[in-house]
Amino acid sequence: MKFVAHAASFTIFLGLLVMNAADRFDGTKIKPNESRTDNEEQLFRMKTSCFSWMEMLIISWVIGMIWSECKEIWSQGPKEYLFELWNMLDFGMLAIFAASFIARFMAFWHASRAQSIVAKSNMSAAALDPNIKYYTLARIDWDPSDPQIISEGLYAIAVVLSFSRIAYILPANESFGPLQISLGRTVKDIFKFMVIFIMVFVAFMIGMFNLYSYYLGAKQNEAFTTKSKNRSKNSQSCDQWEWGANPVCSKIMMELGQRKHSSIKSTDDLNLNSLSNPQRKYQKIMKRLIKRYVLKAQVDKESDEVNEGELKEIKQDISSLRYELLEEKSQNTEDLAELIRKLGEKLCIEPKQEQINR
Repeated sequence: MKFVAHAASFTIFLGLLVMNAADRFDGTKIKPNESRTDNEEQLFRMKTSCFSWMEMLIISWVIGMIWSECKEIWSQGPKEYLFELWNMLDFGMLAIFAASFIARFMAFWHASRAQSIVAKSNMSAAALDPNIKYYTLARIDWDPSDPQIISEGLYAIAVVLSFSRIAYILPANESFGPLQISLGRTVKDIFKFMVIFIMVFVAFMIGMFNLYSYYLGAKQNEAFTTKSKNRSKNSQSCDQWEWGANPVCSKIMMELGQRKHSSIKSTDDLNLNSLSNPQRKYQKIMKRLIKRYVLKAQVDKESDEVNEGELKEIKQDISSLRYELLEEKSQNTEDLAELIRKLGEKLCIEPKQEQINR
């Protein structure tokens, strides 16, 4: 019942967060470049920085959860409290909520002071002090470090953490609990893989940096051009000339023809040697046999592993065997008691018969 009560309370809290954002699903009533107010004497910031009744309910819920966490710290102790990761998530979520509400209250307090100064002075908007006139500006003209903007950013982060807190309740469900556990294990494996990937990536990054650091600022350097590219360029230029007109081109073409002929010859010799050499055939066969043996060993290893379902079946078999043994033991105990009773009756009857016979 305690778990159900906590789950219901947290569900209501999430519902309040959704309802607080529901009025902005169709867009805000006041655009960022507008500064509309309820009356002429009211500052624009007094209209935006005040708390709504829904936000007051959220504040009351947050205060209650903070009090619950304080009692938990008092009962468990700080050391035991910090060892639980869910407690750290709760502490961070509530701390961000508290910081958001404090920043929002500071924005409202500054706007209230400016409103009181305007009410006392009865000055026009043009004659206001720049510090006071700032509270009449539209949202698009606010400073990035404005307390209300900081409050809204912290509130958004706290809402995300609040919805991630649902993961603490999901393991109690028979459908979503196993999925969450498997997802958590998958994420752990992904992080392990990312560590290996980052190690390889950093190694190649440092190697390439050492190679190209000497040519920093150069878009193209001839030190990285190969001879094959130069020869291809020369051969293209030779195609434009007649054969034998340039001795350099004819020499390059002859050299390329000899290399091509030698490469073809070497590949033919390699194919002939591979067909006629029995040692190469033996190596290929042995490689295939070893590969087949390794694959079979992997399949056998995977088939030998016990999965979670088989473990559950084994537990059920053990529990059923234990129940049968207990039943058999109780039955044997009853039989033994019956035999002892019969033996006692027989022993009592025999002396009586002997007395009668005498």
